[in-house]
Amino acid sequence: MDILPAIIESVKSVNEMKIIMPELLSAMNETFGKYVTDPIRISRQQQNLDTVMDLARPKIGSRECSHDTSEAEARPLLEAIQDDDRKELQEIWANMLAKFATGQTNGFRRDFIETLKKMEVFDIICLNFIMENCNSSQSTQIGNIVLKINSRTSIDYDDINISIEKLISLGCLHHRDGSFAESYLQTSYGKKLYQACQPPK
Repeated sequence: MDILPAIIESVKSVNEMKIIMPELLSAMNETFGKYVTDPIRISRQQQNLDTVMDLARPKIGSRECSHDTSEAEARPLLEAIQDDDRKELQEIWANMLAKFATGQTNGFRRDFIETLKKMEVFDIICLNFIMENCNSSQSTQIGNIVLKINSRTSIDYDDINISIEKLISLGCLHHRDGSFAESYLQTSYGKKLYQACQPPK
């Protein structure tokens, strides 16, 4: 079923989705069905969908669209796109949508989407910073992580510590007690999640 190419090329609103992809809409969960008649929610979902579409198109560029995306894979992403208006998350959803559209889904896990939905923007900023600036195979002391993030962002120490605890609870970081100071190690799940959030190659 050519779900994502149809979205990228044709879908401009949730109402049009009802015509273009009835199979997908019928498969969406009861929560969506409960609110589908709410005009305010429909308007908000339409705006979110259009925003992510606009972000995804240049990421897809001239790449050939894939015809192998399944309903089961696409559904959680579409639901997340419709319900999230945070610009930082919309950029990530657009990256994922572009990967789905171009068939770059090797290693993708549907629970990545649920993990991201549980994150605050600060958590994502901290995750990105740790993955991009800390050694992926060695532990990094908590003091070094906090100082680096605080020096390069507007996030204060308490919020950074809260985000690190959140990333640990979500399986993205592993806590280690060292001889001199606490440290954190990137997990395989955290690395794969970070990779899934990047734009298509």
